[in-house]
Amino acid sequence: MICPKCKARIVDDAKFCSYCGERISSYEDPFASYRDHSLDKDKMSYSQTDKKEIHYVDSPRDKQQLKIDNRFSYLAIFLSIMAIPLCFFNWGLGLLLAFVAFVLCLVNVKRASNGVKVASLLVSIFGGVITIIVSTFLIVFSLQLVLDNGYSTTVGNYLKDSFMTGYQEYKIYGNWVTEDNQLLYLSDERDCYYLYLDRKNTTNQYLTGSIEVDDGYLLSNDGDRIYADGDYYYYWVDTSFNKEYIEENSSLSSYFQNGFLLKLDKKDQNSMILFSPFTMESMEFKREQSTV
Repeated sequence: MICPKCKARIVDDAKFCSYCGERISSYEDPFASYRDHSLDKDKMSYSQTDKKEIHYVDSPRDKQQLKIDNRFSYLAIFLSIMAIPLCFFNWGLGLLLAFVAFVLCLVNVKRASNGVKVASLLVSIFGGVITIIVSTFLIVFSLQLVLDNGYSTTVGNYLKDSFMTGYQEYKIYGNWVTEDNQLLYLSDERDCYYLYLDRKNTTNQYLTGSIEVDDGYLLSNDGDRIYADGDYYYYWVDTSFNKEYIEENSSLSSYFQNGFLLKLDKKDQNSMILFSPFTMESMEFKREQSTV
């Protein structure tokens, strides 16, 4: 017997081809009378009007789970923001807090909602960068400096003194009086000085000359410049065209011939010391409110 499909030789009374599985036409299905032909494929289709739209609603448990997950991201945002001001009090704790905030953000990144996830990432990265920058500046500012004269200070205080010395310079100008009733007048507009032996007599018995004021004091030609110490702001005053109108001999001219150092009191800026590094002599002044 030959299979009508694959043309293979099979046994004469075979019901199916043993090679391709084709049913031989002489085979009769013994269960044909029991089959339900009403379940045909075309009768199983449903019209679109019979279909119902299904809405999925988050259960209260899902909502609660989402809220709990977002709390870690909210905490990361809060810690990132707080790390920045904390650096000014303790830069080590500020860095630690920023690191903890970033770790919390990464741990919760898969559980948080999209908006909270993005916000926490941005804030934690921004807060971490700012915290690192601020901490770096604070570390540098805390480094110790020892100047040529042995005065020790920090980098931050040195920069602060250099700024404050320039800011307070205008306060050295005006009228200053010693306990001996001598009057020193420093003019910013005319760049000159007058030193009167008697503040009540400003017509004679005086020294005068031109001045040029520099913030700070150069300790040596190639050395450090000191702007202040713990008590005073420093101002170096170069003098030129010095003239002396004093009848009797006086040692006051030695203060002004080669320039002098002014030391303005930080706490009481109505007090000032005039110091001559060449003669190692000094004069103490108090501010006089009257004009010359």
